[in-house]
Amino acid sequence: MLKKGSVAGKLDALLFIQDIITSENQENKDFLEANAGLLLEALQVVLSLLLSRPSSQVPIKFLLYFLDVVHKLVTIKSFLKVKSIEKSLLKNLKGVSEESLQSFFEALFHNLLEQNEKSQLDTKESPSIVRVLNSITLRLLENSDPNKTIASLYALLSKYQKSLEDQRVIGLSLKCILKLANAFRPLVSTLKPDKILLELHKFLLLQTEESDELPIESVKIILQQLINLYGQRIQHHYSQGVEKHPSKDKYLKE
Repeated sequence: MLKKGSVAGKLDALLFIQDIITSENQENKDFLEANAGLLLEALQVVLSLLLSRPSSQVPIKFLLYFLDVVHKLVTIKSFLKVKSIEKSLLKNLKGVSEESLQSFFEALFHNLLEQNEKSQLDTKESPSIVRVLNSITLRLLENSDPNKTIASLYALLSKYQKSLEDQRVIGLSLKCILKLANAFRPLVSTLKPDKILLELHKFLLLQTEESDELPIESVKIILQQLINLYGQRIQHHYSQGVEKHPSKDKYLKE
């Protein structure tokens, strides 16, 4: 109903999700965790659909209610971080994947840029929408698995470096990467430095002499943050991540 239903159908689906969010029932919480990936994908589709339509076609109260439900969802850490099938005791678990995060960040960034443009044209509702979208982005950064988030944001960077589409998405991706990098210390128990180093390695392999310097600078900042946290142990994580990749490293170890 979220993806293809009418506005009334979407509202029913949102009310159902709202009830689950506010419920103290453990089964409802397990339901959210079990379907987190599917739900995030559906919300991303609806978000793009609603905000791409002329404002005259979308009731503003419904749009703000939808964004409020999304905001509440991404504030729930257990929704975005399903640790393992064994722990959740759920079958057919579909947690939030890197691909889901990438698509959701992409939708958020495009809609932020569009609503910012509308607010400059004195569209009455746009400032409120921009504030909510900004807050959703921050909560997504705070509560998602940081390893998946880094992977999804660098994948987004790579995508927009290779295309002629809106280059402002690169700027927003970099802002999120740097904000997350500055929060590494309190997240150290959840970081997987071997995976992060591998993602940096894969990103650098795609760079050319014509590539912009700012994304490469972000790699240096993350690398320095990891060295500050792990010291000499970073060599071990490097060997477990980068050295197992089929393409030889030409940049990180330097």
